[in-house]
Amino acid sequence: MGIFKISVIDFMNLLLMFFGLLHITNGQWTAAGELEVRKQKLDSTYDRLVRPTDTVAVKAALNLLSIDSLDTKSMTLTMTGWLTVDWTDSRLAWTVGGTLTADYFYALDTEIWKPELFIDNSKQDVKILNDAYLQFKVENTGVVEWELPLIFQTHCEVDVTFYPFDKQSCSIELTSWGYTKDDLTLEALYEEIKTEDLQENGEWAVTGSEVKAKDLTETKASGSVKTYPVLEFVITLRRKPPYYVTGVILPVLLVAFLQILVFVLPVDSGEKIGFSITVLLALAVLLTLVTDSMPASAVHISYLSVYLAMTLVLGVFCVFATVLVIRINFRDDAVPVPKWVYKLIRGCCVPISCWRGCCKNSVSNNKGDDSKSFSYDDNDALLCWKDVSAIIDWFFFVLLLVLTSLLTITFALVLLIGGYT
Repeated sequence: MGIFKISVIDFMNLLLMFFGLLHITNGQWTAAGELEVRKQKLDSTYDRLVRPTDTVAVKAALNLLSIDSLDTKSMTLTMTGWLTVDWTDSRLAWTVGGTLTADYFYALDTEIWKPELFIDNSKQDVKILNDAYLQFKVENTGVVEWELPLIFQTHCEVDVTFYPFDKQSCSIELTSWGYTKDDLTLEALYEEIKTEDLQENGEWAVTGSEVKAKDLTETKASGSVKTYPVLEFVITLRRKPPYYVTGVILPVLLVAFLQILVFVLPVDSGEKIGFSITVLLALAVLLTLVTDSMPASAVHISYLSVYLAMTLVLGVFCVFATVLVIRINFRDDAVPVPKWVYKLIRGCCVPISCWRGCCKNSVSNNKGDDSKSFSYDDNDALLCWKDVSAIIDWFFFVLLLVLTSLLTITFALVLLIGGYT
């Protein structure tokens, strides 16, 4: 009889083992338990082509990993992330207990029903979203969770009006294919796009996002109208301007003011025409580079392109004005300066350009004596053609300096105020 004697400690250990085994068989996951769940739920009575209910409520969310690029030329936004899609299939629900020890199992696309979804503004692949090797997580409550990783390449209507201080609003439109709004509804899991795992982009910063539900209406040839649910994930991006300020804006401004210096060069240097044409070509190249990076659209025109075009017009004017100054400078002194030229210089060129201190009696005589001034009311005093060319040269310098400064200040204010408001 001694063989049946056990201590209190051994008895307690046996009780713990018993309750432990009981817990394992009634709650914890086992391979046999999950296999049993799959056998019962995915039997021959389950048809994956039949939707779970009359109107299936599908909830979706977008999770972003990175913003790869936004090509303003082709209006294409490329992002990497994944879609989270949830719905309830009551046919797959079970009560955990007995031989059904698993509280969830995984199934393939070919085994259970799933909503037919696609990205209707995609530019890469317009097809039904699926992956034959991706598994669905089915919980014991009947909730099915589908997480689909994708590289999204979608159309984005780019507005380059305030480039490079622009802000873009792009979207990914998730649409039901085949199932109308009466068969399936699309709802947002979250009010905005999830960006917790988003990597920083060197060109674009995310300033906000939202998720909007809308409808897509299709009119059939018979006249019947079908409405399909659409879930629009909208993301707002702002361009980071430091690179473009130093690489685009600054060179454009410097070249714009550089062309004015042609009127400071002496005519006798022989470099005025060569200098003005060189600067004009530089402006043309900058305009070509900026235009090539813009979308070919008549809806949105960049103020930077407008500024470059106006500066190019001023550059062409500088070439014509330089040719005029050179021709006047080398005219024969035997040909007298007409009286209308005196009146033009007295009434316009000298007062506006403040020739030699904005003094009316400041034009030297034809002998080149700076100490002797010319009076516009003295008919005996004459100007030579070199004096006329010098005054006109300075007049054009002041005029172009004022015009370019006003144009540049206006351009900068429009870009900064418009871009940030």
